[in-house]
Amino acid sequence: MRLVAVLADDDALARALGEQLTVERGYSVRPVQAGAAPPPGSVLVANTPAGVTLSPGPGHPLPVPLRLSTLIARIEAEFAPAQRIVGAFTFEPNDRALTHELTGATVRLTELENAILLRLVDADGDVVERERLLAEVWGYSADANTHTVETHVWRLRQKLGDEAAELLVTDGGGYRLAA
Repeated sequence: MRLVAVLADDDALARALGEQLTVERGYSVRPVQAGAAPPPGSVLVANTPAGVTLSPGPGHPLPVPLRLSTLIARIEAEFAPAQRIVGAFTFEPNDRALTHELTGATVRLTELENAILLRLVDADGDVVERERLLAEVWGYSADANTHTVETHVWRLRQKLGDEAAELLVTDGGGYRLAA
């Protein structure tokens, strides 16, 4: 279980994170008092006048206003291994980058592309439904009428180049990474 600690004085942030980072996804969100040490191995989220900070994490705060999906992607990156292999690429979620193993070319990802790829990697070859991506990456309800998932997957495929057709597969009502 990955523990996310939120300063107790920010009830709205704790509630929003708790709705997205559920036990089913392997998370537990708990409030902690200001000045108290966060539980070992946890990520502490604090809303400060300078922005939202993560500890441990990058030394700079995330500016507010802030998309919840951006914060969640940053939290997930803190728990993610530094590198993962995705087809012919080395995926570095903390740097939002894909590096082709043969050519050495590095592709930069947007926060949302990074979050999509992280979800698909975590699924370990299983299909991730479009509705689940909408809920977990964007925070939208499953019945939202939008083509944002398809658009972002299309852009991600463009960045993957020739390997995209074999690597990022549309399967039923969702997407998966081929083995």
